[in-house]
Amino acid sequence: PDDKCCICVPLFHCFGVVLATMCCLTHGSTQVMVERFDPLLVLASIHKERCTVLHGVPTMFIAELNHPMFPLFDMSSLRTGIMAGSLCPVELMKQVNEKMFMDITSV
Repeated sequence: PDDKCCICVPLFHCFGVVLATMCCLTHGSTQVMVERFDPLLVLASIHKERCTVLHGVPTMFIAELNHPMFPLFDMSSLRTGIMAGSLCPVELMKQVNEKMFMDITSV
């Protein structure tokens, strides 16, 4: 119930409806909805709302990590998330763990 999930995946897909939205509803977690995927909007939402969970596809995480303003945002509230939709390179997983502080990321 203390979790805040940043939902930036499309709601018309099972990732957005089931894995993100329904998980929040069944666990009583807060949903932080991002209108559309834009790495800057996602980073700002995580920073401002102190999100603890982030879902996305590898391409989304790459865009967030490589955004020139990434270092300006505090990601320390993140603890977990789900990365799905395509294979995740080992190096990307390491960067997500180290720079986004997500210890328990499912792929």
